[in-house]
Amino acid sequence: MLAYLVTMRFGWGMPWYRIENMLNHDGITFHRATMCKQVGRLGNAIGSVFGELERHTLDDATRVFIDETPIKILRPGTGKTGQSYMYAAHRDDSSFGGNAPRSTVFYHKISRAMPHIHNILGGQSLIAQHDGYPGYGRLGQPDTDVENIVSVECWVHARRNFIKVARTTNSAFADEVTERMGELFEIEDKIRGWPPDARLSYRKDRSGPIIRNLRPRLEEIYAEILQKGSLGKAINYTLERWSSLTLFLEDGRIDLDTNPVERQFKPIILLRKGALFIGSEEGGDTWAIMSSLVETCKLNRVDPYRYFVWMIDDLAEMKTKHLDDDIDYTVGVLSPNVPFRIVMIRKTTANS
Repeated sequence: MLAYLVTMRFGWGMPWYRIENMLNHDGITFHRATMCKQVGRLGNAIGSVFGELERHTLDDATRVFIDETPIKILRPGTGKTGQSYMYAAHRDDSSFGGNAPRSTVFYHKISRAMPHIHNILGGQSLIAQHDGYPGYGRLGQPDTDVENIVSVECWVHARRNFIKVARTTNSAFADEVTERMGELFEIEDKIRGWPPDARLSYRKDRSGPIIRNLRPRLEEIYAEILQKGSLGKAINYTLERWSSLTLFLEDGRIDLDTNPVERQFKPIILLRKGALFIGSEEGGDTWAIMSSLVETCKLNRVDPYRYFVWMIDDLAEMKTKHLDDDIDYTVGVLSPNVPFRIVMIRKTTANS
C-alpha cells in the first residue's frame, strides 16, 4: 500500500484527497491524514537512500543542471500560505557521451535566497548550468563555499527575450539574432552524444564564427537604440552574461540550455495544481525525497511502484532480522536496465 501511495502521489500527481476517494470507491477506508503520516515515516526511514542518490547526482558528477519552481506552503500559526521553492539538481551525462545513470535530487527550501543554493552546491567541484537567476550570482567566486563551481547560463533564456521582441515589435534585428542563435542549437543537435573533445572541436569550427560575429553586432545595435526599450534589455541581458554563455566553446561537456532539468518539474507542477500547498516543511522534505526516487526511476525506465515494493519489503525484512542493529542503506548499480538498488548492509562493529 505504501508503494501504491508513493507512486500515485509523486509519480502521477494525485493529491491525498483524490487517492482517498479512489480507495473509498473500492471499499477501502484509508484516511488522507494517515496516508500523509505513513509516507512521511517512510521518507525518514529511507533518508540514507536519498543521501546516496544525492552523492551520485552531485558528488560523483562533473556537470549538473539546477533550477527551482515555487510551491505554496502553510505558514505555522497564521492560517495563511506563503511561498517556498522546490529545487532540482539533475545529472544527465548522455549529451557528452557519458553512460552514468541519469538522476534527479529535489530539495525543498523555504525561500529562493542565495544561501539555499550554496547549501545545495557548497563544497562541490563541477559545472552548474542554471537559468541566470541572481541567486546563482556568486557561483565560482573566490573565498566562497562555491568557488569550485563553474557557473554556466542558458542560451534558451537569452534567445527567448529576442523572440518576444520580434513578436511584439517586428524588429528585424531581433529576428536576425534569433536566427543566429537558432543556428547554434542546430549545431548542437548534430553533436549530441559525442565525446567532449569531439564536441569542442566541432563547435570551434562551426559555432565559433557565429559567436565571434554575434557580439560585435549586438554591441553595434545596442549603441544605436533606446537601451531601456525591450530590444535594449534583451541585448543587455545577453552581453552581461556573455562570458558565461560562451563557456561551451571551452568545455565540451557544457550544453546550451537547461531544458533537461526544467522537464523534471512537470510532475511537481501537476501535483502542485492538485495539492495547492504544502502543509509543513517536513511535508516539503518528504515530497523532495519521494520525488527524487520516483523521477530517477522514470529516467531509467524503472517502474516506481515495483521499485518501492521491493525496497519496502527489504527494509521491513532487515529491521525484523536485526532489531538491535544499526542498518546502513546505500545505493549500488544494478544491471543496465535498473539504475539503482537499495543494498541493505548490516553495519559491522569494531570487534567483527
